[in-house]
Amino acid sequence: MEDCDYLVSILPGTSETKYMLSGDVLKSCNKKKPFFINIGRGNLIDSGTIQKAIRQIDKISEFLEECDYIISVLPGTPETKDMLSGEILKSCKHKKPYFINIGRGDLINTSTIDKAIREGWICGALLDVMEKEPLPPDHPLWSIPNVSITPHCSGVPNIIQMADLFVRNFNKFKENEPLLYAYDFNSGY
Repeated sequence: MEDCDYLVSILPGTSETKYMLSGDVLKSCNKKKPFFINIGRGNLIDSGTIQKAIRQIDKISEFLEECDYIISVLPGTPETKDMLSGEILKSCKHKKPYFINIGRGDLINTSTIDKAIREGWICGALLDVMEKEPLPPDHPLWSIPNVSITPHCSGVPNIIQMADLFVRNFNKFKENEPLLYAYDFNSGY
């Protein structure tokens, strides 16, 4: 991580992730002090490590203005809903990054994407998800040349891995053990 300019966290706040990036984990960052933005939840870094190893970004607009690409894989939660809607992408106008959304559509509304491209805040977009699917046939995004729209298919499943996971979780279930990758209704993912 010593050559890293940015650290972006989208990890959930759990006992397993608490202070995950503290201590020696970020020691190699001390020289460069990359920007850090925590989009997830929880205390991944203790305050001592924050002061020594990184520069924390409190406003996402400060982070976005330095991006060449914005790639969203965020889950749909109350905290991420409309996170990029409105005027926030205006901060991108100097670098004009390319926007890719393969996470959830409610991160940004389609009128914001349309405006951001037409105003020159971003140079284009690849959209696998939208806040309303399917995108209506008369929506303006279909006619913008530097926008690619896919039918919500970015995650192609591997049948062998899925079957293996099912068997492992079934065995855990029979033994009354915690399941792997269980959905947490409190966090929304």
